[in-house]
Amino acid sequence: SGFVFPLIILYYLMKRDLIQNIDYLLVDKQIVKEKLSKYLKTKEFKYLLISIIFSIILVAIICKFIILDYGGSLTFLEQSANTFNGHKASNTGIDVVYNKLYYLENFSKTLFHNQRSFNLTLTRLLYTILGVGSLFGLISVFKNRDKINYKNSYKTKYFDKILISLVIVLFILVFLSFKVLSNHMMANIFLLMSLVILFSLIKNFDVNLDIQSLNILNIAYFLIYLIFMSIFPTKDTRYALPLIPPFIYFIIWGLNNIIEYIKDYKSILNINTTHISKLIPILIIGIFMISTFSFVAPLKIEKKPVKLIDFINYKGSPNDLLNATQCIINNDLNYHSKTFASNYHNYRMIKWYLKENVTFINEDPNLIDKSGVDYAILNNNVYLKNYHIIYNCSDFYVYYKN
Repeated sequence: SGFVFPLIILYYLMKRDLIQNIDYLLVDKQIVKEKLSKYLKTKEFKYLLISIIFSIILVAIICKFIILDYGGSLTFLEQSANTFNGHKASNTGIDVVYNKLYYLENFSKTLFHNQRSFNLTLTRLLYTILGVGSLFGLISVFKNRDKINYKNSYKTKYFDKILISLVIVLFILVFLSFKVLSNHMMANIFLLMSLVILFSLIKNFDVNLDIQSLNILNIAYFLIYLIFMSIFPTKDTRYALPLIPPFIYFIIWGLNNIIEYIKDYKSILNINTTHISKLIPILIIGIFMISTFSFVAPLKIEKKPVKLIDFINYKGSPNDLLNATQCIINNDLNYHSKTFASNYHNYRMIKWYLKENVTFINEDPNLIDKSGVDYAILNNNVYLKNYHIIYNCSDFYVYYKN
């Protein structure tokens, strides 16, 4: 839900036409003062102010009872802070991937988790619809270019040309922030700025603004999330599921472009486009139902009751890991100042129990010996030269540095 906030800002700036108001400010400040005076008396501003106050209170509550209590030990907070500053995550793990093109390269696995031949065919079909629809859209714009009138609504001289140049510069900055600096915050701010300017420029054309605003909304929805998750070090194909709604929108947009293009030749081809339009929702629903079932297909349903512990893939009872961490808490009053590592797959649970940073470490005993951490929580018994066992509970062993 945090990714909705930039979209709300985008909507607000587009609705209030920030760029047009900047233009007025450059020409006649009195116009802006009058508009601002009227706006401050509207219900919209009143409810906006109330919403901001409630948001501040909510954020304060979250900071107090979650972030301050658990500190920087929460994985998502630590990794988000690193990507905000343009750094790689300090920890490594089996799900850490630094390839920024991971989600684009593996998007077909997000659409259809089970990569069978039928699913691969559907993926190619969707990509083809999107590609052909985009091509037909461009052809349509080119064919009707004489009908699309442009009226410069800006008062400042050369303002539209300055805006076009600014959009190009901002897109370059988005690329540099993403590719070179690895800073998702900067990349997304530049992206939002460019889209606000782009929509203001589009308003000068004689086009359907409702459709164009929806296009920009879904572009922003897709790219904002993609940029953040691509820089965020922890990656998995299922994390890209929020990209599916805007992707569906552009599939429908592509199909609509294809149908509109066919309409010009329907008398020749003898095709009833009305029937095709009715079949589109059924087609889309069917394809993505297959996508949904492909994600749950690999899960095997056991006849006997399955504990939560079986899903998160560790041995022993659910309390074993908790007991192992509790041993450290009870016997080391200064454990907050110590360092921790674990070779356990779900090492985030240890972070949660200890409320401390825990580094994922390979099972190689030599690496563990050389790590230099104070505590190593392992799910197997190994010989370590520089550590000795202080606690064992079922399959979990707590090692302390000699």
